[in-house]
Amino acid sequence: MIDAPATASSQHDHDDLARIDHYELANIEGMNAEKDLSIMLPDSNFTEVEYLHTYMDSKQLNKSVQKNLFPNMFAGITFEYTSEYVMKFDYSIFNGPTKCRNCLVAIHKGSDCAKPKGRYWKKSDIVPKNPWTKRNGAVLKTDSDGKGSGTMEEFSNGYTFDENLDHVVAIYDGHRLFAKNPMKRAKMIACGVLKTVV
Repeated sequence: MIDAPATASSQHDHDDLARIDHYELANIEGMNAEKDLSIMLPDSNFTEVEYLHTYMDSKQLNKSVQKNLFPNMFAGITFEYTSEYVMKFDYSIFNGPTKCRNCLVAIHKGSDCAKPKGRYWKKSDIVPKNPWTKRNGAVLKTDSDGKGSGTMEEFSNGYTFDENLDHVVAIYDGHRLFAKNPMKRAKMIACGVLKTVV
């Protein structure tokens, strides 16, 4: 996490998603229209900054490793680069865990959800410690319906746009990935691979 303070917001009403600057709502291909499940994508007319985006669900997880706790969950995350190493990210979650206050999100070293590998970051002057932690603000929030959206400002994992491209990004049902008690360890519940917005 860089020195500038991070802020996060959550629990917008669904209609509020369309009000975030430079974004428009787009239906997810193949989803049941009756469920009104939509996600934010950068406006194609706005090209002054670079974006990485992924759709995330539980269907891509390795079933032999991860139990599918939220089979109908899906999410979208967009990383907007504001400088070479600094980004902000917007997220939306549907049908996820309810009232989650510390659902960890992390970019991983791997490029396959079945083999995500470790959390992806590089130590530098602006990233002195692993940014993918609760302490450094890499957590998402949901409401009583398992829905959430928000923005994290001024975030960095020490890598550029191109270096984060094609890496796995995952959401967990908590933030304690290495709790001593296995029953309390956070489980990966959604996963996707970062791609450019076209």
